[in-house]
Amino acid sequence: MKLVFSLLFCVSAMFLATPLRAQLADANKNTSFSSVITGRPFSAIEFSRTIHMGRDGKPVIAAEHRNVMVARDEDGRIFMTASDSDTDEPCDLPDMGALPVCDHWLVIIFDPNAALLWHWGTGKVDGNTQYVEWVLNSDQVAEDKRLTVAPPVQPNQESEPGVSVEDLGEQSIEGIPARGIRTTTLHNEGTSKPRVTIHEVWTSVSMGLVLKVVDGDPRGDETVSGLDHISLAPAPALFKLPTERILLRHKYAFFDGDRDFLASWLVH
Repeated sequence: MKLVFSLLFCVSAMFLATPLRAQLADANKNTSFSSVITGRPFSAIEFSRTIHMGRDGKPVIAAEHRNVMVARDEDGRIFMTASDSDTDEPCDLPDMGALPVCDHWLVIIFDPNAALLWHWGTGKVDGNTQYVEWVLNSDQVAEDKRLTVAPPVQPNQESEPGVSVEDLGEQSIEGIPARGIRTTTLHNEGTSKPRVTIHEVWTSVSMGLVLKVVDGDPRGDETVSGLDHISLAPAPALFKLPTERILLRHKYAFFDGDRDFLASWLVH
């Protein structure tokens, strides 16, 4: 794992110096979210943290909740490694440094073209002797594709009392163009203690990714989730299946736990 992370961050540093916008200039055209996204590889760290607004008006990171590594290769294969902890305590992957290292984490690779999904565990739990291959049916492939591709975000035209929706336009997030939609909700309207919360989503249509989500009170605590350390050249080692393990193959008997993990591949 340390080798994989070293490869990731070395390549990330190279690509942060290149004009990512130029590489994505034509990607907004004819993007189909019902098909496999190919030709748009990336790797990134998915984070979630609590941001507190200090007395000086500057945001401060109050808590780091998780760091998950996600990636997609040139052919549309999906990689993810996330904690498989039985506790509610947040934990981290090796070399991230923000949280205690997880005792156990799960690696998933989903290949929508081959209709296959693999998983294996690493860490202190006894998951070092085998890995599992699921042969997926068409419905399972369609659902897994849905879980790993973000549709374009459109403002809701139906207004509700106390709710307003604003199109924030386009902003560059780590060099990738993204469109933002903010939903503002006024709570306890007409009382002495009205409160405002926001739900802000920044989506890259070209990449089929949610790059940033902000939830909470702009004057108090907010939960910010997103992607950072983005590279458009993911390390090939991420998508290689283990050679030192025993392969167990199952057809259509999909493990629901894998889908639960895959459901968190996109930023929420």
